[in-house]
Amino acid sequence: MKFITFLIFSALVFNANAASNTRYEIFTFGEKPQLSLPTKNNLIDLEMARNEYEIWSLVFPKNSSADIISKVEIKWKEKPPAVELQTYWLAVQNFKSSSYRSGFQAGEIADIPVPLEWIEKKSIQIPKANTPNKAQFLFELFTLPQATAGTYTGDLSFTIGTKKVLIPIHLKIHDVTLPEKFELATSFGFAPWEVLRKHYGAWHKDEMILYQQYESLALEHRIDLHKLYIKFPEKTAKDPLIEAPVAAQSFLGQTNKLFAGTLHDKKFTMSMTDLPVEQEYKSIKADKNLSLDKKERFWKNLNASVLKNNLTNKTFIYFVDEPKTAELEELGKNLRQIRKWAPDLKFLVTTTYHDTLEGAINLWCLNLILWDKPTEKSPDFYLKRKSQNKEDFWFYVGCNSHGCDGTENIENPDLVTDRPSAYQRVFPWMALKYEASGILYYDTVYGYSKGSLDTPWTDAFHFTGYGEGTLFYPCTPQLGHCKTQRVIASLRLKILRDGLEDVQILKMAQKKDVQNKSLVNKIKNVRSFPKNTEDFEQLKRQALNALDKK
Repeated sequence: MKFITFLIFSALVFNANAASNTRYEIFTFGEKPQLSLPTKNNLIDLEMARNEYEIWSLVFPKNSSADIISKVEIKWKEKPPAVELQTYWLAVQNFKSSSYRSGFQAGEIADIPVPLEWIEKKSIQIPKANTPNKAQFLFELFTLPQATAGTYTGDLSFTIGTKKVLIPIHLKIHDVTLPEKFELATSFGFAPWEVLRKHYGAWHKDEMILYQQYESLALEHRIDLHKLYIKFPEKTAKDPLIEAPVAAQSFLGQTNKLFAGTLHDKKFTMSMTDLPVEQEYKSIKADKNLSLDKKERFWKNLNASVLKNNLTNKTFIYFVDEPKTAELEELGKNLRQIRKWAPDLKFLVTTTYHDTLEGAINLWCLNLILWDKPTEKSPDFYLKRKSQNKEDFWFYVGCNSHGCDGTENIENPDLVTDRPSAYQRVFPWMALKYEASGILYYDTVYGYSKGSLDTPWTDAFHFTGYGEGTLFYPCTPQLGHCKTQRVIASLRLKILRDGLEDVQILKMAQKKDVQNKSLVNKIKNVRSFPKNTEDFEQLKRQALNALDKK
């Protein structure tokens, strides 16, 4: 598809005579309008901790997408709570077909929340292919850390067409505050060069500023990024994490703000990321460029730097991705030796257990598609290794969840666009249910280097999945006619954040009362879980109520 047709901005400008019918539908708890039913109540009902986000959508069936809302505010009937409201115009992806067969075949699905102020200031032009048939908007409420616990009532107020609309809103803020860093580790892929090339077409002096936009938005959605580094350490570096031709491009130069919580205005901090290790250091065989002594020295220096900078529990080595069976024996041999040189580092491999890997891996990353299968190791096997061998385990999802070589309707957590919100929200819950310590996803910008010029806005089909490996949307002078380089977080990323917040709240409740572990029993296994987000919301509310009872 060629990116040649845009919706001219004047069509989006508020038209006082355009909207005379203010009938609307409310989609609560992050449900996607096109893949779920609207709420039966004409009410926005929220229960939240402090430092938490909630999202809901409005769709105006009788209004065209040329109608935008304005004068958006919440009019509280009592003293207003300490909250922030952000409004988005919801752009869509259009599908010719889909592997999701439960009520959806083809059409549009909301996934691109464009901040309303960008449209009001005429700083973006939405591609015609992403323009919805109906006016639809996303609302995002954030409770500030200083918010007072209690119940608040009011009205969401705005104007559309010639009509002023008031929608009742009920907010209960629990006496619970989410931390700046969640307990469940997350690690989602990043590709600095592909991001730079998508935005600028080549190297640009503002590359670090651009990367920090993505990093900050990732923190806002409670995920950490891996493969952040833009340069590997110099081969002669005594400290691989500090020494670099440009200090800001060293590992610590790139991550210190993320770990310190100073990059994001809400002080959210990164929990974990991978260390920069070139492929040639991952073999214990000497080669033309690197002797075995130099490889040993590198690993010992890296281990020492991690200890010196207190990064033991904040970093890991993403050693290899999905190794083939024929590679496992050599992989085990290499890792066992390297772990002797660097005993304090975590080595992650996306594979299940094999005898040839005994004593090699201390951070197993397991594909959820294989979990609970009779042919695979049981959950208790990895839990036992966790307690006895000090080995940890994470989960990941990828194209297996919908079919890598052809579309399959698989009931498995998935981050593609054409799945109901529950498929994204449940991903962190799987880690909670099976006591995994983290979740991983291979990329957030995979589509930036694939497809045509307008990818991922209108050409987002990879590995037979829509939106596969791509959770951000670039807004550039060419893509969206943004006057400055900007980035948009997908609706899927916001829904995933809901799940991460759920898990943090339930983890806090479990620490208070072990009986709260029963809250996850509604999830039978990785292929049997509730398909609407209200179920997850109600379980979260039970945990909040338990935490209120101090």
